[in-house]
Amino acid sequence: MKLSVDVRVSQDRLEDIERQLELYVEAVTDVLDANRGDWGQGMFYTGGYEVSFGGTRHGGRNFVQSAKVTFEVDVSLA
Repeated sequence: MKLSVDVRVSQDRLEDIERQLELYVEAVTDVLDANRGDWGQGMFYTGGYEVSFGGTRHGGRNFVQSAKVTFEVDVSLA
C-alpha cells in the first residue's frame, strides 16, 4: 500500500520558507526512520521514502510551499 504525507508551510514572507519546509519534512522522515518494522495488524514498513518539493506560490495573504513524502507499507490480510 502506498501512503503519503503532505507537508505545507504558510507564512507572510518568502524568507526562510524553504528552510521551514525542510525542517518539517525532516521531522516526518525522522519518524519514518525510527519506526521501521512491524506496525501491527499485518502492516510492515521496510523503510525508504521519496520526497518531492513543490514550488512556492502566493495563496491568500501568505506564501505557501508544500512537499509530499511517499512511502510503501506492506499489508498482509492473513
